[in-house]
Amino acid sequence: MNPLHDICLNPLQVNRKSLGVMTSAFLAVLVLLLITSPQQCRILLPGASLGLTALLFFCIVWNRPESISILDIGVLYMAALCCYSLIPIVFYLLSGMKFTSYSALQFQFYPPSPEMFSSLAWRYAVFTMAFAGVHLLSRNGVSEKKPLREPVFPTIIALFICIFLLYVALLAVEVFYGVEFDISYRRDLLEQQQRFMELPLLAQQILQNIDGILFGMRFAILIVLVAFWRIRWCRLLLLLWLLWLGCVYAFAMGARTKLVLTYLAVVLLYHRYVRSFSVSLLATGAILLLTGFFAMSVLRGHEDLRVSLGIFSQWLSESGWRAAFSFGTEFQNGFAGAYDLFRLKQAGMIEHIPWQIQAADLLLLIPSQLLPFGKVDPQQWYCEITDVYGYFMLNPVGQAILGLDWLELVLRGAALGWILAQLHNWYSRNSNRFFVVWAYLWLAVFSYYSIRSTTFGFLYIILYRIVPCFSLVGIVAHVFLHRPITLAGRPGLLCCSSVPDVENQ
Repeated sequence: MNPLHDICLNPLQVNRKSLGVMTSAFLAVLVLLLITSPQQCRILLPGASLGLTALLFFCIVWNRPESISILDIGVLYMAALCCYSLIPIVFYLLSGMKFTSYSALQFQFYPPSPEMFSSLAWRYAVFTMAFAGVHLLSRNGVSEKKPLREPVFPTIIALFICIFLLYVALLAVEVFYGVEFDISYRRDLLEQQQRFMELPLLAQQILQNIDGILFGMRFAILIVLVAFWRIRWCRLLLLLWLLWLGCVYAFAMGARTKLVLTYLAVVLLYHRYVRSFSVSLLATGAILLLTGFFAMSVLRGHEDLRVSLGIFSQWLSESGWRAAFSFGTEFQNGFAGAYDLFRLKQAGMIEHIPWQIQAADLLLLIPSQLLPFGKVDPQQWYCEITDVYGYFMLNPVGQAILGLDWLELVLRGAALGWILAQLHNWYSRNSNRFFVVWAYLWLAVFSYYSIRSTTFGFLYIILYRIVPCFSLVGIVAHVFLHRPITLAGRPGLLCCSSVPDVENQ
């Protein structure tokens, strides 16, 4: 076989199976364009462009020398992009291009025309193309899949000491000031927020980050259990912990973010370091995860499961099956917020855009006490310019709409693609080191924030959570570095007979 011939016909180096998938998808899009109405074609074109870009991205990444890995920040971000852009577009078509009383408020009060919806969808598509192109050009392949090193015992001890100290600190605040931190969807939400706002600003900043650090330490525990997967009680402990978390959520029906991200982290670690899943199993799992995610949106917020199902069934019987696709999920709400901002900008209803909004990514990294001027909260500013008080988060598309529009979409997508590629390259070179895997996993599972919120919001996680967390664990671990420790009853299981090489973690 002539290698030059292969390069000419297949410059992306995609194998035949991937080419078959891409060809089938392209033909399916052509058929849909032929059988749909002109208005539907307006929506289908940007949606198909976005979907085909994502599919090509996955095919190229997974055709590299390494086997398919989902512990990949680029892959996870592309999946998040599809969720927050492609799903709302597809569901809009499946709903008959109509919205109901269960849809996002912005769509209820100001239903978009096909032209308006299409214009916004194209912006998401352009952003996705810019990200995909630069990321693929900037990332390196993996020459080998390194096994995860078992973290040394002093590091494990330090980790649990830090968890204990930080948990006690939050518990003390809860006892003495009545402030709780996991308050999403509680009936006394406003009261809890008021108590928190009564604390000094510095205390609010520190406590919020302590809560975030504690959640990040959950990933470290997962990595430790996976690193010692060969030990039966570690596997059993992980299973019992996951079951307990699921039961707690089922009882409270509160915020699902921590639960979903924890389960996602377990899947990523297991797939990368224990046993790889097949593509079909990954696809099935993704569908089940999305179905469960949507079900959580529908079922929570009522007295019990029976009431929730009754209300949802009645709504479907009155509105028809298509109405199920117009339900205001997390993904539709994010799309609706960007749409309302686009609507206001097109109608000339935004008279003045504070420069702090356009510099939100940078100002987020600087404490308010160090600034000679005040910050402007994007959510609060949005509530001041709109008469629809629906869900809103300033995402990259919204930032571009308020700025240079199409040019800024390309620049933001390209910059984000390059940064995530560098993070991937760094992890690929050090994928056996505990602290590298911990940092990368932490950023990977939160990568969706860069489409749900501002483009470079993950920099805040690095500066105010990962760096302080690792510094604290390192300082505490240093106390144990010169103390030989052996786990009683299991010689050689977790032992440190000499000073461990912390740099290699």
